[in-house]
Amino acid sequence: MRRLERLRKELRKGVYAMAILAVVKTEGPIHGYGIRKRLAEAGLEPAESTLYEALKALEKGRALRSFWGEAGGRVRKYYEITREGEELLRALAQEFVRVRKALEVLGLDNP
Repeated sequence: MRRLERLRKELRKGVYAMAILAVVKTEGPIHGYGIRKRLAEAGLEPAESTLYEALKALEKGRALRSFWGEAGGRVRKYYEITREGEELLRALAQEFVRVRKALEVLGLDNP
């Protein structure tokens, strides 16, 4: 069971990174709560700590940049995608499609 949880965590980590980049690219500058809300609407619900860990890693990797802004009278940290982030998102999406097609060929299209 521990192995399964570790593998799930690894899979989710990559999916969350790709999903976060997609949200930020689509929505434009957006704060963490907005990202989390949009992911939940799409059926992904990372823990708050997981989301902010992923945002920090994406920012450190220069896929995202952040700045402080005001929303509804509150100061929030906003994220926007960088050119490197757009390239990373494109590469991850292509890899995702490739892996998905391979899994379908292997009979895992309907688990």
